[in-house]
Amino acid sequence: MEKKNFLIKKDGKNIECYVGETSKNKQHGKGELEIYWPAPGIHQKVLKKINSNWEKNNQKNFLHKTKGYLLSKKHIGTWKNGNLHGLCEIIKYFEPAFFTNKDGTPMIMEREIGNFVGGKQEGIFKVFNNSDGSEAGKFYAYYWEYKNGSLVMDKKGRIKSIKNEKLIPDYLK
Repeated sequence: MEKKNFLIKKDGKNIECYVGETSKNKQHGKGELEIYWPAPGIHQKVLKKINSNWEKNNQKNFLHKTKGYLLSKKHIGTWKNGNLHGLCEIIKYFEPAFFTNKDGTPMIMEREIGNFVGGKQEGIFKVFNNSDGSEAGKFYAYYWEYKNGSLVMDKKGRIKSIKNEKLIPDYLK
């Protein structure tokens, strides 16, 4: 297994930056992937009218700093042949037009922790949701189940929430 500072690739309009262990130029072992999406045109116009250091401050903790791009997601965990595999965490961020932390960095909207098999979510995941953009840590926690990368739904077509403690793996409690 090789150690690399980072791999950067463009996936459509998005930029992906990976830092961690690699093998044959693919993610393999422990690592972290950040996904950046191009800021909407209005974002660029607003930047010209507000503090010019805003974007620099917003990106201060990014793995890769690119003008005009915003952090969308972060994947942290173990990888096998370029896919998430094993216990991993997915973090999704609010668009900065809606919510940022007091220091200007991106605010977490949702975190999901659970197992991946071959790049697909499998089994029970613990989900932390910050739907109101509260910086005070008002995350709502619940458990969802995935099968082959898709959420398991109840008979009414809603996301099936796991409430039976016995079904929740110890590593998620």
